[in-house]
Amino acid sequence: MKNILYCFILLLCTYYTYAQSATKLDSLKKVLAKLPKKGASFAGDTTRVRVLCEMGETAFFFNVDSSFNMVQESYLLSKNINWSEGIAISYNVLATLYSAKNEYMTAIDYLYKSLLISEKVNNELLSAKNYRILGDCYSLLSQYDKAKVFNERSIKLYKKNKDIRNYILGINNLGLVYHDEKRFEKAISLFKMGLRINESYKFKNLDTYFLSNMGLSYVQLKKYKEALVCYNEVIEQQKKTETVPIYSQIIILISIAEVLEYQNKPFKSLRYLNDAEKLIKMGEGTDDVQQFYSEISYRVFKKLKKYDLALYHYIKFKEFKERNTKQDIEKRVKSLQFEHDNAIQQKQIVLLNKNLKQENIIKQISIIGVILLFVFGGILWKNNHSLKKKNKLIENQKDVIGLINSQLEDLNRNLEKKVDERTIELTKVNIELIQKNEEILTALVEGQTLERKRVAVELHDNLGSMLSGMKWRLQALDKEKLSEKEQKVYEGILTMMGDAYSEVRLISHNLLPAELEKSGLPGALQKLANDINQSEKLQLSINFDENSIKIDKKTELELYSICLELVNNILKHSGATKSSISFQIKNENLVLQIEDNGKGISPEIQKKGMGFKNIINRVNSLKGKLIMSSAEEQGTTFLMKFPLECL
Repeated sequence: MKNILYCFILLLCTYYTYAQSATKLDSLKKVLAKLPKKGASFAGDTTRVRVLCEMGETAFFFNVDSSFNMVQESYLLSKNINWSEGIAISYNVLATLYSAKNEYMTAIDYLYKSLLISEKVNNELLSAKNYRILGDCYSLLSQYDKAKVFNERSIKLYKKNKDIRNYILGINNLGLVYHDEKRFEKAISLFKMGLRINESYKFKNLDTYFLSNMGLSYVQLKKYKEALVCYNEVIEQQKKTETVPIYSQIIILISIAEVLEYQNKPFKSLRYLNDAEKLIKMGEGTDDVQQFYSEISYRVFKKLKKYDLALYHYIKFKEFKERNTKQDIEKRVKSLQFEHDNAIQQKQIVLLNKNLKQENIIKQISIIGVILLFVFGGILWKNNHSLKKKNKLIENQKDVIGLINSQLEDLNRNLEKKVDERTIELTKVNIELIQKNEEILTALVEGQTLERKRVAVELHDNLGSMLSGMKWRLQALDKEKLSEKEQKVYEGILTMMGDAYSEVRLISHNLLPAELEKSGLPGALQKLANDINQSEKLQLSINFDENSIKIDKKTELELYSICLELVNNILKHSGATKSSISFQIKNENLVLQIEDNGKGISPEIQKKGMGFKNIINRVNSLKGKLIMSSAEEQGTTFLMKFPLECL
């Protein structure tokens, strides 16, 4: 009974394809006729393979042998042009044909071959089709776990590649597996899911598939009202379709008759059986259909107490059942024989492959051995010949080398004398260069000193005198004659001019203080601190390490300039009340540290301040490193390290 029901399900699912097959086959024949001859181009040959495979799949409804011939032709052509994907497509269609002939094991063998290639060439839609047919075959062989795995894989790939129609059909096929496994509620839930999804896409005839299969599952659950609703909906949809295979109409009529018989409505059931019988007499009744029809007729006539007709149909039912059972047994035997033969062949292939590998290895080793012998012999002969030549060359070269050695000894003696003479000359020149450099440095420092003196004198004598004169003239004005507002402006200007005069005097003294020449850097810095401390704006302290080393005038001037620049910045910008300058010797470095307790230096001033750039340039000129740390309202620290060897 299982085969009858399953054929019923599958044929309902394919009646639309059947209805379109004749038209489609004619169209494909026209396409094939327009293609270029075999071998004319690779593109033409691949198109021919696809068309032949599609024709073979379509022609199965009309001529089985013809369909196999077409697919075989496509396989040979794919092999000739070395097109792996074409071979995989041909294997897939052959599997479809063998599955339709109920030769499931042969179909499975071809499907695995096709799957191996489709996965290799990354053709996911072909892989999905292989998985779907594998699921059908394993379900018919009652291997439901495998059937579910393969159907789920096909559904996943169809969904991934957005092939929605086949995705929905995959859900239908998975439902059929659960139906065969007698898990009817699960099957019905999948059929309903397919119907819901198709509400959005409205693919033609898909609803018919799900309704037919759902009706069959309801019958198994003895939910006859629900089954009749599904079957009647199928009939309504068949009426709207232009061409419906008679086979499908027969199956639906018998199925409705079966449900009515279960509901104990034999008269109504008989009407549907009579309609089915008329169609069967048109030559559309296969053995499976005849068995199904005879079984339901026997049960209906028995309930109607027409025992002669019941007996007649019972005998027919038994005849068809025995015939179908015999066919099933033959198919099962063929499948088992195929599996057995295939297993033996696989073992033989493995054994042959092992033997072939061993023979090939032995042959390769032998060939390699012979080649190595020839190569080794040739190398020996060549080396021996080369050695003889080299020995002759060595003898000749010994004489030449002896002559060259004597000449080299003479040259070495002369070279030593010349090197000594050149060394003495270079030493003298180096001493002279050092003296010149010292003279240049001394002159540079003296020049800078003179220039600083000149600028200091100019500032003090000219600008200072000018500011002093302006202040004196301004004081000559009668303050009492000015308004109160003008008096305030007058006093402000006097104060500013006094400050300006003090600034000029301080700058002129600090450009090159006399103490820098008399007392060196410590004396100059101490004098600077004393002058600043008198103003009471800032308390500046100077600290020198007792181990301070002596440094030249140029370096003292640079260090003094760095200190002066930073102290000026502290006075002008920091708002500090205390500051310190310290010199120490640490780890072969002269360390200069200048600190204040002011408001800190912002990043913008660090980037844009010209004075800050001058300080960096002076530190770099002495090969030193500058590290600055500053925080808002926490003061600023400048730490400079100068290598003693560079001072």
